[in-house]
Parts: sequence; C-alpha cells; structure tokens
Amino acid sequence: MAAKTLPTHEVPAMSVPPRRVIRLAWRGLALALLLALLGTASALADAPFGAYDLTVSSSTTQAGGHPDLTTGFALNTVDDPSGVDVATDPPVGDPGHVPHTISPTEPLRDVHLALPAGLVGDPTHVPQCDPAIFGAGLLGGVACPDDSAVGIAHLLINLGYGGLQDMYFPVYNLRPSDAEPAAFGFSVVAPNVEIRFAVRASDGGLTAVISGINQAARIFRQSLTLWGVPADPSHDAERGACLTANTADDGDPSTPPPATTYCPVAGPRVPLLRNPTTCTGEPLTTTLDVASWTHPDRAVRTTATSPAVTGCDAVPFQPTIALTPDGGSADAPTGLDVKLDVAQNRDPDGLGASDLRRAVVTLPEGYSISPSAADGLQACDAQHVGVGGDGPADCPAASRIGSATIQSPILASPLSGPIYLGPSPSPGKYQVFLVVEGSGVRLKLPGEIATDPTSGRITATFDQTPQQPFDHFTLHFDGGDRAVLAAPATCGTAEASATLVPWSGTSPVTATAPMTLAGGACPGSVPFAPQLSAGMVDARAGSDSAFALTVARDDRTQPLGAITSVTLPKGLTAHVGAVPHCGAAAAAAGTCPEASRVGKVVVSAGAGAHPFGLTGTAYLTDGYKGAPFGLSLVVPAIAGPYNLGTVVIRSAIEVAHDTQITVKTDPLPQVLAGIPLRLRAVGLVLDRPGFMAPPTSCIPSAVQAVVSAPAGGPSATLSSRFAMSGCSKLKFTPKMAIKAVASTKQAGAGLHVALTQPAGQANLKAVAVSLPKQIVIKLKALGKVCTAAQLAAIACPAASKVGGASATTPLLSQPLKGAVYLVQSGKSLPQLVPVLQGSGLTVPLIGATTFSKARLGTAFAAIPDVPIRTFDLDLPHNKRAFLETQKLPCRGAGAVVTFTAQNGAHFKRTVPVTARCAKPASKAKSTKKKKA
Repeated sequence: MAAKTLPTHEVPAMSVPPRRVIRLAWRGLALALLLALLGTASALADAPFGAYDLTVSSSTTQAGGHPDLTTGFALNTVDDPSGVDVATDPPVGDPGHVPHTISPTEPLRDVHLALPAGLVGDPTHVPQCDPAIFGAGLLGGVACPDDSAVGIAHLLINLGYGGLQDMYFPVYNLRPSDAEPAAFGFSVVAPNVEIRFAVRASDGGLTAVISGINQAARIFRQSLTLWGVPADPSHDAERGACLTANTADDGDPSTPPPATTYCPVAGPRVPLLRNPTTCTGEPLTTTLDVASWTHPDRAVRTTATSPAVTGCDAVPFQPTIALTPDGGSADAPTGLDVKLDVAQNRDPDGLGASDLRRAVVTLPEGYSISPSAADGLQACDAQHVGVGGDGPADCPAASRIGSATIQSPILASPLSGPIYLGPSPSPGKYQVFLVVEGSGVRLKLPGEIATDPTSGRITATFDQTPQQPFDHFTLHFDGGDRAVLAAPATCGTAEASATLVPWSGTSPVTATAPMTLAGGACPGSVPFAPQLSAGMVDARAGSDSAFALTVARDDRTQPLGAITSVTLPKGLTAHVGAVPHCGAAAAAAGTCPEASRVGKVVVSAGAGAHPFGLTGTAYLTDGYKGAPFGLSLVVPAIAGPYNLGTVVIRSAIEVAHDTQITVKTDPLPQVLAGIPLRLRAVGLVLDRPGFMAPPTSCIPSAVQAVVSAPAGGPSATLSSRFAMSGCSKLKFTPKMAIKAVASTKQAGAGLHVALTQPAGQANLKAVAVSLPKQIVIKLKALGKVCTAAQLAAIACPAASKVGGASATTPLLSQPLKGAVYLVQSGKSLPQLVPVLQGSGLTVPLIGATTFSKARLGTAFAAIPDVPIRTFDLDLPHNKRAFLETQKLPCRGAGAVVTFTAQNGAHFKRTVPVTARCAKPASKAKSTKKKKA
C-alpha cells in the first residue's frame, strides 16, 4: 500500500505508543547509544566472541495475551588501532587522540534464539509475502506488501561504508516452505536476512534461526521487535517505506524526527503472537546461541529472563471430545477415532485459549485390548522413537497401530503421522508414542494405555503435552482382524469420559461422549455354544499314540469360563507310575521339571477371524484337591512383544472304583494383565511316548465334558465319540495257577490263585473259575459278612475279611494290595470281593459266587479295561477259612477257568489244582516221637 502523509495533528493516538523503539530513533539518542556502545565495547575490548546484554521485553505479561515482543543483544568487540577513525573521545586534534576502530571479535554467522515454551505465533492468518518478491526487493525489502509487515529489526552495523550506522528495517511475514512452520525476513544487503522458525522436540517451544548472515556486515548490536497484532493502527508509521521515511535523519540531533508518513492496512486485525498460558510464577527464560564465521561449529550461549506470565485464571479453555468406532461388528476387533477439539479465540483484544496439558480418556466398559492383535505385533521403545530428539523415529512397521492428526491454527498444514505401540512398564500398562510432522515440525508425544485388571477397561493418558495450540487432535486406531482394540460383545450406546487439564492451571474439564456400536453383526444376546473334540491321534489298538482334547467355541459366542470336568471312556488310562510326579509347590508355581512333562497345552484367545495362539506344557503332579494325581498346565503368556507372565492352571485327576478317569480343572483365567482373553479354544495333547494306555475294546464310547461360561454363566454337557479300531488283532494268552491246602478238623481249606498275562495283549474283561467238586463252602465257618453299603463306602468290617489279594499293572509303580471280603448282596451266595488299594486308588473286584453242576465257582465279570500283569488271590488255611475239601486227592484235581478279553476273545481251560494235604495231628505226634 502506498505511503500516506498525515498532518501531525491527524496522527492517531495509538500510532505512537510510549514503548515503541522507533520513536527513540532520532539522531541525538542514536549518537548517545553509539557512544554508550563504544564505551561498553571498549570495556569489553579483546573479549572472546560471544553475545552480552541479552534483553527480552514484552508489552504485556497477561497469559494468552498478544504482546509486542522485543529481543536484543550486543556482541563483544576488539579495538583495532589500524582501522578507520570512529572515536571522538578524546576529540580529533587533541594530543591524546589515537585513531582506531572497534569491530566485533568475530563476524556473526548464525543466531539461534530459543523463546520460552508456550510463546507461539500464528503467521498463517497474517498476510504473507511471496519469497520471490521479498528476494527481489531493495534494501529494507520494500517490495513486500505493507500488510505482510510484522515487526522491526534494529541494527547497529558497519556495512563497510559510512562507518557505524543505527538502522531500522521492516520485518515481513514470508510464505514458508513446506519444511518450516514460519519464516520472517528483512533486507539489509544481499543476501536478505531470513528468520526461520523451528519447533523444539524437547518442550514444543519455538526457536528463531538466522543463518548465513553476510560476513562483510559487522553487526555490533541488534534487536528484533515482533508485533502482537500486526494490523493494529499503532504500527502504521512503522510499515514498509513508512519506517524508512519516519526514521530518516532530519539534520537536527536535538529533536526526534516527526512521524509524518503512515501506512495503514485494510486487512482485519488478527493476532500474531500469543503469550504462554501457564503461570508458574517463575520468570521466563530465553536462550541465545551465536556462532561466528571464524568458528561456525562453536556456538556461544547466553540467557536472559523476562517477567513471569500472570492472569491464567482469565484464560479460556473449552475442549470437547468425540469417539467413533469404525462401524465393525460386536465382539470383533475394531478401529476407533478419538477426536479432541479445543475452541481457539482469535480475538486480537481477547485472550488465546489455554493449551492442553493432560488428557485422560476412558473408553466404555466392553472395549478392550484385543489378544488377536498380538500375532506379529512388535513394540518400539522411547530410544528408537527418539523422544526428546529432533530426528525421525526408527520403529518397526509392525509396531504401528494407528495414526494421529493435529490441526493447529498456527500451521499451514496439519501434522500427521503414526501411532507406535511401546513397551509395557508394568502389568496392565502399555506405552504408546505419537510421531506427527508437517510444515517442518516434528512432535513426539508419549502416552500410556492402562487397563483395569478385572474388567480390562481402557484408559489412555497423554501428559505434559507441548504448549502448542490446536483446533483438532484426532487419534485413529486401525481396524481389521489385527486391530489393537476389540468391541463389546453386544451393540448399544455407552459413554466414554475424558478429563482434560489445561496448562493455565484452572479446573480440569470433564467431558463425556456417547459411543454407539451398531454396525455389522449385532446379536440381541450372545449364545453359549462350545464344542468338544477328543480322541486318540492314532486310534489303532495297541499303538503308542497321543491323546488330544479340545474345547472350542465359534466367534461371537460367550467365551470359555471353565472346563469343569472331562470324563474319559472306561479303559482310557495312562502310565502315571512311569512318570516322575511334580511336587505341589512347583506345580502351583509353574516350575515343574521337564521329567514330569506329559504333553502340551494349546490356547487361542481373542475376537475375530484370527485369534491369537499360545502354547504351554502339561506336567503330571502329585495329588491335587483330594485326587490321587493332578496336572499342572503351564502357559507362558508371550503376546507379541509383551511377556505377561506365566499362567498356571491346575487339574485334579480322579479315578473311580472302576478305574474310569475324570479330570476336573480349575476355572480358566479371563483377564490377563488387563487384557480380556475372550478365550476361543483350550486344547490338551498328552503326547509323552508310552504315557497313554488306550482301551483294548473297540466298542464305541464317548469322552464327556462339562463346560461353563464365565462369571456363573450357562453351562453345557458335551460329548465326543470315541472308538478304537483293530482290537481283534490283539493277542490274548493269560495263564492261571491254583494251589489248594486240604481242610482239617482245626482249619478250613486254603486256596491260592495266581494269574499272569504278557504285555501288549488285550486286557481281561472277565474270569470265571469253577473249582473241583471236592472244594465246597464250609457253611459253619461263614462268619460276619460285609454289606453292599459297607463295601460301597470301602468300610467292610474286619470280621468279613477272608484273605488277601494283590495285582501289578504297568500303569502304576507299586502293586495294588488289599483284603478279600465276603460280601452279602441280596439273597444270593456271599460274593468274594478283593479290595485293591495303592497309589491313592481303590479298586474293588466283585466276584459273583456260582454253584453249577456240583461245582463251586467265582466269576469276576466286570474287570476294568486296564493292563494286569499279575493277580494273586490268597485264601489262607486257618480257622476262619470258609472253604473245605472233601476227599481232595493230594495229587490235585482240575478247575475249569474261562477267560474273556476286552476285545471279545474267549477261551476255556482246565487248570490243575495242586493240592497239599495237611497231616493229621495224631500222625504228626507219632512222627515227632520217632525222631526223638
């Protein structure tokens, strides 16, 4: 805009504020400043290169206000007697006068002026000068339009002609490049001086950078004044050509030059500068680093303080928050947008809004971290992010979980960049890092995601965020099957909450935001529909095979809460005696030795099509919860980059009297390190070689399980068909030996039965023994019998005991031993029942007493489908014996034995009963006399 000359009486009152430096630029005062500088420089003659007298002044200390800001400094000088004469004391002609000049110690090259954090500028709403026009301008950059002027540069400089000069130059707002947030400039001599701005990564503050100052220009002192509201009429006499006209030397050193030229602008009054919005009570610190052409890599630092900011209680702060899921289905991985807005006040006569210091956002319950995200996930720590540094982040692509965008009123384009997942400093807490950049600004914002240890509810916190204004701050968490977040199990609307803390120190703002999940699949209720699959990996009879069992559920059904019990088919057992047992303490801690390993555990967790899998180890343990044996299922919870600890699940292995096994497992964990697991499948594979002992019957049966949902939810009884094949190919060659002791008048008959069977054959199902006719029941000797109820309680009275029995099986390390009782059940003949015990087991064998064709016999018709190597039954020859012999030949007689196998094999044998005849008492005495 063309310069406008106004009569003195028409100069607006605001056009000449008392604090304005330009009004001091009259000749007499300039000369006084020059003499003062020379005097100071003389005092600092031969001082090393550096700056001194750094000053910072502001027209207002009001927080959020729009100050006119002036910074200035002087450079140390040296006295050069061979130079051009500039000294006036003593005057020329005086006998003591020595011609000399004063120069800066070294020529100034670079200036870095770090302004206090929170002091920001908004050059985007102030008209800008095209850099090409600025570069084509004459001295003072007068080619730039007046409305782009934002301040004044005041230099005490020696340009190599005319000696020292006190000069003023208009500072213009230049259109910055894409690599910088803002640029100002003023023109002295080529090249023009450009003031670039950078945002510090350490605290978000601004640093003004002037590089490559003309080496020929010897600068003694400089100050820079930036206007808080550049379009304000108070600056009309200082813009463009008006500044040159109003500072021209009028030849009268006794009076200041009158301001006769004014350059008003038609644009709106918009603020350029804004004071910090935090009031600590401490002075603000400005740091100056200067470097010379002589030593460009050696910066010399000095600092200065300015009055503390005040009046924070008047600073406005009006934030709002909105959260939007990506429209995915319930109980599925989900993306999420979190948008935080802060209303900015651009009224030049008002106060700028407070910057956001801390944001705490809590998602509705049901939103949680998704275990499915762990597959392939990596983490990036603060060192590789480069927190506090200016360089780019060096993070793996697999640690990226979303993106962030910050729209700031002071930047021409938004800042954007990735969100990286960081380490877990403690269980349930996970670091995140935002790395956003644009317009030459790179910010790295650390945050933390904390999860509730019981519900998994998510709270995200960003603290000590930079003191920079923004209109919109958006966090976008990626969706898809590997999304880091998972949606609730059902649809609906719930509220997220946020606590937003301003830098001004005023009360935090608590905001709520409704979140509606209504896209995709939204079931009215979530069913509980687990499935069971179980069986031998190799179902051929006689094979050494692993046993596998899996309880699983489909996506969008209720998670698995507990596998209350698993009942194996009769005959499916294990060689628990061949494996060292893990002790109770180690089993509980998950530190069992490898020697007790019997298999592996496979777990999958998480919503969506690709749940995350974990693998652990199953160990055989000592008895647990009253059961003779137990399992310790140990699963190291390594989820992507996180070690969430070790999960230990205990199981009790109960063995019924018929040797059928039931495994009862403790409730499954639902939340681990604040992450709801949403368990999808739990599998157990018992694959230790030679551990499992499958049945030798090929009659189909079933594995049954009772499974329940978490927190007392519904339960289901599941069944999986179980069948072996090829049982008929198994051999079956058991043998039996029977010895008898003939009864006497003093004692009944004794009987000893021994059964043996080689390994690897079909197991016994039934054995029937028909004794010789000469062995009968001695009715008078029948004493007290055990009742069926007493037998069921394994509490037969001692008087019902008639003998003993033992059995060995490869399943156990010790034989089973016990008493043989006479048991009365109904009106039938008393039954012969050995009750075998050992290794925590109790196995009663019910032998039915038969009498057919004058032969007394016993039939064991329900022998468990387990391998038996030996079985011994001993009915001793004593007074309590209930058998007697009638003319049993001492050379023996034959018993008829019928063997039946679990695979259906059947054969009958006549087994000789070897007899030992007891000597009569009278004959025994006669024999003794003869020996005597």
